Amino acid sequence: MCKRDPVTAEEALKSSNVAEWQKAMEDEIQAHAENGTWTLSEVPTGRKAIKCKWVFKTKLDANGCVERHKARLVAKGCSQQQGIDFEETYSSVVRYSSIRLLMALAARCDLEIDHMDITTAFLHPELEEEMYIELPYGYKLNDNTCRLNKSIYGLKQASRAWNKELDKLLKESGLIQSDFDPCVYYKVNNNNILIVAVYVVDTIVLLNNK
Repeated sequence: MCKRDPVTAEEALKSSNVAEWQKAMEDEIQAHAENGTWTLSEVPTGRKAIKCKWVFKTKLDANGCVERHKARLVAKGCSQQQGIDFEETYSSVVRYSSIRLLMALAARCDLEIDHMDITTAFLHPELEEEMYIELPYGYKLNDNTCRLNKSIYGLKQASRAWNKELDKLLKESGLIQSDFDPCVYYKVNNNNILIVAVYVVDTIVLLNNK
């Protein structure tokens, strides 16, 4: 029977794989440091820091063998207050009717179909709101509270912030947003066709010229 992944940092640091989980946490913190996700800061009077937690996952390869141990820092978005910590939420989900239409179009026009999963997508966009987080047990810096510069997983506005970033990138690359489904973008240049359908951090790509 496979062992379950730790639920808390305390469990991870007491498990038989403590070295692997410790490295996974260090890698996650280092990735955020290189990304400029936060700046160490005290929380101003009248503001509240959002707590975070660790989420642990053992990644397996195609043969079911352990490939690596992953630790992700996730904000406890349930404690966010609308109007203070976030304004709007939105997730870009392409309509199923659009997917069916695109599959029919691909068959009719002999288009190639590809799929792309954008890794660590929610860590790229900058935050519009002034927000603070409290680092969880298992990792402490000089100060365990930080001001967020960029989004992290778990925030209520993370998906919306990512979608705004992706929308800007696609339009700057010359793609046009569909009037019928805002999650479909297309570009036709001479005989070259490129269509991108967005489902949060996943995309379906149709094209006739790689």
